[in-house]
Amino acid sequence: MTERPLATSEARDVLAAMVARVAQDAHLDLLLVKGPSLSFHGLRAERGWGDVDILVRPDHAGPLRRLLEKSGWAAFNEPSQYPLIAVPHAITLIHPRWHTEIDLHTFFPGCYADPESTFTQLWEEQTCIELAHQPVPCTGLIGSALIAAVNLARMPMEPRSLVEVEQWNAAVSRWSDADKSSLTRLAADCRASEVVAPLFATVDISPLDHGAMTKDDWADWRNRVLGGGRTGYGWWVAFRRAPLRRKPRQLMRALSFDPQAAAGGLPQPTGWSRLRQVARRIGQGIAKAVRWNS
Repeated sequence: MTERPLATSEARDVLAAMVARVAQDAHLDLLLVKGPSLSFHGLRAERGWGDVDILVRPDHAGPLRRLLEKSGWAAFNEPSQYPLIAVPHAITLIHPRWHTEIDLHTFFPGCYADPESTFTQLWEEQTCIELAHQPVPCTGLIGSALIAAVNLARMPMEPRSLVEVEQWNAAVSRWSDADKSSLTRLAADCRASEVVAPLFATVDISPLDHGAMTKDDWADWRNRVLGGGRTGYGWWVAFRRAPLRRKPRQLMRALSFDPQAAAGGLPQPTGWSRLRQVARRIGQGIAKAVRWNS
């Protein structure tokens, strides 16, 4: 019998359902965020979705990861002693037989409340969607709108973000006053009000003034916006910050692995192809550093 490979979208549905089932059987709490939850709630047009993004109750992340590792999943972006300028907001797990990734979040950039508190707020408003004929817990309408808003605020000038901002605006502008008030309260409780204030203004929502960000929060947020969802800027700053004796190791760590190739089931680039890729990443990092210091 010939095996039929799953299409990418099918594989992601199956993977999300599998992770949800593993967590359920082990009594671990998780929520699917972004991806199909946004189209389910009418916050974004339906389209093929990327990685499987999972927000896990912080205390449950370790046990869930160990269960997934038993099935061959492994992390490539472990924080080092001299980490990136912004700590990765997810541990990305890859598998040699799956052409997609699991992003395991314990917090979400832009929400600066305690991660356990943020998760609890989102957990209380959860809903379920059916993927691969399995129920998968995900953020509810209000939580999904907040997660989408902080994600869009982090990469405001990306072409895809501009389209999705319009879709988010169109959806939220039709909400009732009660739903808009719930979104305002959730943003304040998650200490995300200042991050999403520009987006809220486009739909006539006034953020609450409690839960203000600290100076460190603002520094973290600026770094994430400058990073633009890419690693070049972070690697560049990490290299500059590392002591001289650690610089060779930091450099080798940055250059030794291409997660996109692994996630796509492709061989690691070598030779001139790898050098061109490295040069492009270094150029991106230097460009971000110049913007940061200007």
